[in-house]
Amino acid sequence: MDSLLGPAVFAALFVLFLLVRSRSEAPALPAPEPDTSSVQELLLAGRKIDAIKRYRQEHGVGLKEAKQAVEAMAHQARSA
Repeated sequence: MDSLLGPAVFAALFVLFLLVRSRSEAPALPAPEPDTSSVQELLLAGRKIDAIKRYRQEHGVGLKEAKQAVEAMAHQARSA
């Protein structure tokens, strides 16, 4: 009887581990799209540098990321 206790405990702990792990790896909800209306207004006014500055302030990103985002917005506006 004692020889079965070790493997049974191990199996129970393993199943418990799998249950806890599966719950902690639940898929995250997608982040809501940030509001970019003020950035778009600056772009439409021809103030690209100010739009990049505003994007950085509102989204807390670096200069490179903000520039790329604003240029993508400008490109979308031109092709629409």
